[in-house]
Amino acid sequence: MHVAPFADKLVSARTIQEIDLLLTENHVLTDEDIAFAIKDICYEAWAKEPGRTTKAARALMVLSNRSTSPVVDALRYWVEGIAKLTQGKLSTAIARLDTSNNLFISQNKQHLAAQTQVSKLYALALLGRYDEAVGCCSEALKVFEAFGDELAAGKIEKNIGNLLSRQEKHHEAEAFYLRAYKRFRKLSNDSELTMCENGLAMTYSALNSFKKAEKYYVRALNRARKLDLLLTQAEIEASMGNLSLFRAQFDRALKLLESSRQKFEQLGMPHQSTVAELEIGDAYLELSLVEEALEIFEKCAENLSALKMQGEEARARLNLARAALRLGKSGLAEKELEKSAALYRNENNPAGEAFVKLIETQLHFTLGDYQKASSLAKETARQLRDSESLRFSLLSTWLGGEILRKLNKFDEAVAVFNSVTEEAGKQENQFFLQAAETSLGELALTQGFRDRAENHFRRSIDLIEGLREPLPADDIRIAFFADKVTAFRRLAQLYLEQGKTEEAFLLIEQSRSRDLADAMTGKLEEKSAENDVSATIDRKIAELREELNWLYSRINRASNEESRPLLIESRDREKRINELRRQSRVFALQTGSDGRSFDLPALYDQLGKDRILLEYVNFGDSISVFALADGRMQCFENIAEVGHVAGLIESLHFQFETMRYGDSSVGGFAAELKRKADFYLKKLYEQLISPVAVLLKGRHVVIVPFGQLHYLPFHALFDGTRYLIEQCEVSYAPGSAVLLQGLAKPQRKLVSVFVMGADDETIPLVKDEVEQITSVFSDHLSFTSDRATFANFKRHAPGFDIIHLACHGHFRKDNPMFSSLRLSDGLLTARDIAELKLSAGLAVLSACETGLNKVLSGDELLGLTRGFLAAGVSSLVLTLWNVNDKATLSLILDFYRHLREGRSVAGSLREAQNKAVAANLHPYFWSPFFLSGNW
Repeated sequence: MHVAPFADKLVSARTIQEIDLLLTENHVLTDEDIAFAIKDICYEAWAKEPGRTTKAARALMVLSNRSTSPVVDALRYWVEGIAKLTQGKLSTAIARLDTSNNLFISQNKQHLAAQTQVSKLYALALLGRYDEAVGCCSEALKVFEAFGDELAAGKIEKNIGNLLSRQEKHHEAEAFYLRAYKRFRKLSNDSELTMCENGLAMTYSALNSFKKAEKYYVRALNRARKLDLLLTQAEIEASMGNLSLFRAQFDRALKLLESSRQKFEQLGMPHQSTVAELEIGDAYLELSLVEEALEIFEKCAENLSALKMQGEEARARLNLARAALRLGKSGLAEKELEKSAALYRNENNPAGEAFVKLIETQLHFTLGDYQKASSLAKETARQLRDSESLRFSLLSTWLGGEILRKLNKFDEAVAVFNSVTEEAGKQENQFFLQAAETSLGELALTQGFRDRAENHFRRSIDLIEGLREPLPADDIRIAFFADKVTAFRRLAQLYLEQGKTEEAFLLIEQSRSRDLADAMTGKLEEKSAENDVSATIDRKIAELREELNWLYSRINRASNEESRPLLIESRDREKRINELRRQSRVFALQTGSDGRSFDLPALYDQLGKDRILLEYVNFGDSISVFALADGRMQCFENIAEVGHVAGLIESLHFQFETMRYGDSSVGGFAAELKRKADFYLKKLYEQLISPVAVLLKGRHVVIVPFGQLHYLPFHALFDGTRYLIEQCEVSYAPGSAVLLQGLAKPQRKLVSVFVMGADDETIPLVKDEVEQITSVFSDHLSFTSDRATFANFKRHAPGFDIIHLACHGHFRKDNPMFSSLRLSDGLLTARDIAELKLSAGLAVLSACETGLNKVLSGDELLGLTRGFLAAGVSSLVLTLWNVNDKATLSLILDFYRHLREGRSVAGSLREAQNKAVAANLHPYFWSPFFLSGNW
């Protein structure tokens, strides 16, 4: 048998015994020839199939144990070193390669000894041992040039380029990459050319020569795909992802970085997978997914510390500090910055130390110490200039401008922000261009230049829309938009000053519940054909969801003590589902709107003569309200203070909490407690309704709240004589665009009802509720007790006009899309519901807290409301707090009877609540129920 195929057979053998037998049967082949052939297989596998390097090391170990040749021993340690590199065991890899080097030198084989050092450079660089790496390079290069080994000399020069690049010495790195590139072209070595092109592209990217960078990236990736170099493809995609991130091309960055991470995971390379995850964390931080980024950085920092990759660990801790700062955790930020600075010092990386100084500047700015921040900013700017790094230059300059603005040095600040817009324009960085436009708008407002401010805010909004539109996944779009609302609010205020009320309203709507409105369009995200990992991820999600069903069902039956470990396990799987879902959506084609197509005439038509829409908005610390009625709009500005209203809501909730266990729990104090609740309901009426009360005239009122107002039962506000629900019908909407989306759906006659009831000892009247509801409707289907299952809901609910769920509800502030309704076999979550297709005209969630949502900036609601609206339901009857079982049964039955008599949903709910009012019931019992959506 020839040596090469025999070596391949040895590497492919399943067991050590099989290798041993093959060597016995082919003893005529020389040990050294076989060893060299296995080493060649190892090198080829390194870029294509890294896991195979371990098999090569195993085969050489068996051969070495049988052989007396020191050369075979040297080759064994060489291949073991490469295998350890692919496994991320860098220190062990260096030790093996040094052993190989010494054995070759003892045999007077300097050329082979030098080759082992080429492999060692990669490990030394990752461990931050740059001086040692440079020494290795210099000695090895002399040997290769003496032997005329162009290939090995080129590899050394390429590695020197890598070393210099890691130290942010990009011009020096470029020179070495180009020398290596010239050698590889002469040798027509496509594999090495590919890696060298990647290095050059990274260098040009760091030097802001983006066209050159793109040219080399495209060449490198095409060549890597042609050669089937999976590892190299992953490395190039990661580099291209970082360039896209730097240029604020977020959708492209996420696709490339996630594709890279998937490949490293497939290749079984833990150190590379960790670095890829770190880069995804960088992207999340830029997109304001700050909590998710923090978690990634914490995990990466720990893993990189264990792998002794101090350069990457320094970067992880630096970004961990940035994330902590964004979350207001200044103590954690300071601690991580100290660690990062020490690691960069150990690496002799002044650019890294400058990055730390920049985030320290940001820390002092955030804490309001503008003088200290100003001093640090000057020092940082000097260090960044000296370091050759442009990586943080825009952030540094923009932050310097913000410091000047806070110090009232307005003219200087304007000059700085103008320089940011100029540089960001050159770099095609829309992110910093937008940030600078917003800052210039704020400055112009401060200086009284209204026209100039308007132009800056308009440009900022256009840039925000351009950045947001292609973003994948709802949570990414929501997070990105959350801290971009300022420009919309500022411009809206300018329009109000000019009497442009409708233009101001349209801007507020453009910034409100945007992603929920998109989710309700009914357009599904299409999976892109360019990447097939989505199907694999979706299968993993399905498996995790099955595990969650099992855990949820166990938690339902467990005692408090038994449920704790089950809860921990369920939270872990929920977190993994969220992350996997985000990964999958990265590869989806988006169909969201740009938010600028709101149809105001259509809204006026829908409201008609009999309805008024009150859309509340906060401008800074004050509350204003837009009132839309009779085809025209008014804005009542500064009707209340946000803080004062928030305090009243808190006091009201405290009063309601006293009634949580029913009338019997408060004895003879029920009347007094009702009087106290009415006191706060009256105060809130005076603040929020009285300024517009003259417009109500008994019309149906549609309330669009903001922030904490989402937790307020407006229909229970009290004018001293009557509750608002006694005066008129009341319904709610997260935003006017969301309302229009719901009204645009074909309106179903509410004839058939699907009822599901999951009872226990704490809600014993559920079965009665189900029986009495089904007696109202001739066309019905119901499931109770053990039949109230997740599977039955999924299978039957989509076919009915009305969906009624009577069970326990639970709002999850920590993870709101896992807010749930408890069925007999587990939890039906908001996330589950959002992924269904429901055509019901009405869903009634007769459970506790079903109308609570986490309200993010921009009034994006996360919770069961979002789940049902996104699934296609037009109207929802929800609850704001824990409901009383007996009061619920009475109110719900009255509601359905009126509905069957032909009244509207809003009218039916009003009649049922007014009956409770007439019975002098405390508002706690009837006011948690509210209607969201179509009336």
